[in-house]
Amino acid sequence: MKIELFGLSLELKKNKEKSVLSSDAKVLMSELNQQSLSYISALSDINVKDRITSLCFSDLKSEAASQCLKENGIVAFPSVFESSVIGCQEALSAITEIVRNFNAKELDWMESDNFLIQRGNTKVAGYKNLAEYPKPVIVIRDLVDDGMIDIFNADKLFPDAFQSIKEDLSSKDVRNLLADSENELVPHNFNVYINQGVTCTRGFHVDSYTQQVKGFVYLTDVKFLSQGPYTYVRGSSRQPVLQSFNQAVSTFSSAKTEAPIVSQKRIVPMLCDKGSFIVSDQSGIHRGFPQELGRYRAVAVMNYKQV
Repeated sequence: MKIELFGLSLELKKNKEKSVLSSDAKVLMSELNQQSLSYISALSDINVKDRITSLCFSDLKSEAASQCLKENGIVAFPSVFESSVIGCQEALSAITEIVRNFNAKELDWMESDNFLIQRGNTKVAGYKNLAEYPKPVIVIRDLVDDGMIDIFNADKLFPDAFQSIKEDLSSKDVRNLLADSENELVPHNFNVYINQGVTCTRGFHVDSYTQQVKGFVYLTDVKFLSQGPYTYVRGSSRQPVLQSFNQAVSTFSSAKTEAPIVSQKRIVPMLCDKGSFIVSDQSGIHRGFPQELGRYRAVAVMNYKQV
């Protein structure tokens, strides 16, 4: 299969045993992602702020906010849940200490009465299995997003710290905001992400090519690109031509949802204070911005499931 893109002729080959993405296509995907990162890094602070402000609202009940989510695939409410995140710092430190002790043991996985911790998918694999495991699971990601800590059902591990945030994400106002989406959505599972000096993050991608909504609450201030903000391509969930190009490029990749072809003018790095709430349609193109060494970011995440 051949496609012409940005002056390059890409040949996608498939053998009998596995799919192979030609070296030209791999290089192109890497270069496109790097170009987009460089473009954002070179923007003025005012330009970045303007991009963010256009997606921000103060009231969860705002009809304009619902319309923004529908049109852009993303909407943000700065510091709206600030009071709920005050008590989570001790729990975040405890999780970091658990991971540090686990890494010191050089194990692939370890299970206690209260939680399972594993490196990559060494014991439990697959989002559904991790989300439905009978106890919280701490996953230290490897390969893509190497070093990122993903805590499935973190509210069950530290209920005093995270229960109020989970309730915020399940509130009537949030459910009403989501009621204007294409399908009825209900809260499904609650995770916490911790990134500490994760310098290599997955490139632009989608989670699915059908609607899949997540709500994010920043548990720490994320005011600089170096801290690794959630980054979204505004309106990309409603651009079928762009989706088709990306699907063609990633057809023979191990991940069929890579999406390196983006409109750079629509990229928005979500720089927000702690307590800020972001709703995102994951069928739109997104990524975590790479961090600098020594930088830290923590985010609570609710996955909303279609009824």
